[in-house]
Amino acid sequence: MSIESPRSFDNTMHSKHRRYPIVLIFLIATVSLFPFPTTARQLDLEPLPPQRVDKLSEEARKSYEKGMAAIDRINYNLAKEHFTRAIEGDPDNVRLRFVLVQLAHYLGDTRKGTKSIEFYDLANANLKKIFESPHLNAREKRKAKAAIEMVRKKRQSVPERDEKRRQHGLEIAKLYAKEIFSGREEDPGRKKRKEKKKKSEFIRAQSGE
Repeated sequence: MSIESPRSFDNTMHSKHRRYPIVLIFLIATVSLFPFPTTARQLDLEPLPPQRVDKLSEEARKSYEKGMAAIDRINYNLAKEHFTRAIEGDPDNVRLRFVLVQLAHYLGDTRKGTKSIEFYDLANANLKKIFESPHLNAREKRKAKAAIEMVRKKRQSVPERDEKRRQHGLEIAKLYAKEIFSGREEDPGRKKRKEKKKKSEFIRAQSGE
């Protein structure tokens, strides 16, 4: 393994410092285009109990199981497609619809703009079907109605929420940039080089060079 000369190492360090403004521009551009969620969140999907899965039609069961396998692989768009097909095979199954509602609600919360609205609409459409089901008791209907209202409000607040996320992302980028530049100023190697240069200039001045 070759060892770099001190001069080549210094040049590398300087080139890194020159790239810092580019890094800052990239960070700001990224958070402007892709606002970050203010809090990290994981999908907490409640699956169907095994006895409920066994009661599904064969077509619905296969699609549901493929959907759960896609969830395990964190392929949520594919899971959505499989759950939708499962519902097509068993449209009156309230609990099967609720699985899709949970996924669509999560995707609405964690995506941005029109995509977020699209997933909230999917959640609401299935919640309304659940609310209209004759199999729900009064308490379950109240819960379904409250869920519809909650998703509706979240859908309306998407632009405001995305702007807050964008601002939060910009704050993170600025803090990160501050750390980079403060690290640059406090770089001990850079400080030593400056002191050595000043000493050399002083010696040349004293010797009359």
